[in-house]
Amino acid sequence: MLHRSSWVGLIALGAILNLAVGALGPLPSTLDTGEVLEARSAQWTDATGVQHQDVTGDDVSVYTTEGVNQHPDLEACLDKGNHGYASIAGQNPSTPVGDAQSSHGTLTAGVLCGDGTLSRGSDLQQPVTGVAPGMRLFSFGGICVDSDCAPWFEHHDIRIVSHSMTGDPTVKAEDRGASPDADILFVMSAGNGGGDGSSAETIFPYDEERVMGVANGYADGSDIFKLSSRGAKDDPSTWPHITAPGCTYTPGLHPEATVSDHGPLRALLNVPPVGSESGECANIDLIPALAHRAHGYHLASGTSMAAPYVSGVAAMMFEVHPGLTALEAKHLLTRTAEPFLPVPGNAEPSPEEFHEEHGYKAGYGLVNATGAVAAAHYMALEPGADASEAVDAYHVGYALDGALVLNPNAG
Repeated sequence: MLHRSSWVGLIALGAILNLAVGALGPLPSTLDTGEVLEARSAQWTDATGVQHQDVTGDDVSVYTTEGVNQHPDLEACLDKGNHGYASIAGQNPSTPVGDAQSSHGTLTAGVLCGDGTLSRGSDLQQPVTGVAPGMRLFSFGGICVDSDCAPWFEHHDIRIVSHSMTGDPTVKAEDRGASPDADILFVMSAGNGGGDGSSAETIFPYDEERVMGVANGYADGSDIFKLSSRGAKDDPSTWPHITAPGCTYTPGLHPEATVSDHGPLRALLNVPPVGSESGECANIDLIPALAHRAHGYHLASGTSMAAPYVSGVAAMMFEVHPGLTALEAKHLLTRTAEPFLPVPGNAEPSPEEFHEEHGYKAGYGLVNATGAVAAAHYMALEPGADASEAVDAYHVGYALDGALVLNPNAG
């Protein structure tokens, strides 16, 4: 336990660090709030007439391109997948992925499917959960750059590849392990290079049909993060497609783990260095940050956290409509997005109008989990409907207990 003098010193240091980075936006929240929680607790009826409670991405197979460390909040989704162990030909499937390559992957996996095990029953104000805790998460700690992984993807019915790492911008996402006709949605972080639109700072080409580039914005829709990479204004192939919240608490190393690469004080404070991709999360209340760190959660920021947010929403969409294609999912996600920055002379811009003005940095707008999931569900109930029709026709209602009901009158 820290003595009073230690707390005073830590609080003073925290104040100094906050002054160094400046007032950079609202406090982060856990993902277990707002519309994702509402969409996740929705009632819905599938195409066969069976009623369901909750949308958690149940049994949808998602591949993350990073290693994942052991954490109680990730056991359920990894147990459904491949336990986060190496499982590609030539690698030992019983060997856990090493800590050195998995700390970042653990954070992104927490956004994908953390189930809040450590936070439930704790003194934290709210459970800390990821977007789609019901998914099947697969990882072997590396990126596919050739066809070696194609049979593996097919065998495990991978629907989504969630990519939160930098990479070679000359390598197309659709060449990263999938066969040319594989129906897989590639969700890629846009990068944390900032920029002003005069040149492309995004890290991948985003002009491929099944690829979604994700920018980083505040959860309340107040702004896009200044470090979120911009595309070139004159080259739409470099623009991200959508914005998602990228500042959150997420499962990190286990509370008893040693964070040797960051030093004990920084690990305790959980304050990122100035100029890092997490810099815009540094204006935090010190005491909650310490409390979350003590329970095995870290404050993380960047497009690395925004991309798995979108991947999680996509997993929810594939649960309510297993026959949805990757291209349809991309269309629904972008066209249900919420415009969140002003468009001159247009008080209520459509996603397309927003895209014309702000697409180089924010895509079509902030991801709308309820709208995207409801539109996918509408297509499942109305087989003749295409994605554009579903965006216009989906609707939601509320049960007597206040729970969201997807498309109560469709089908």
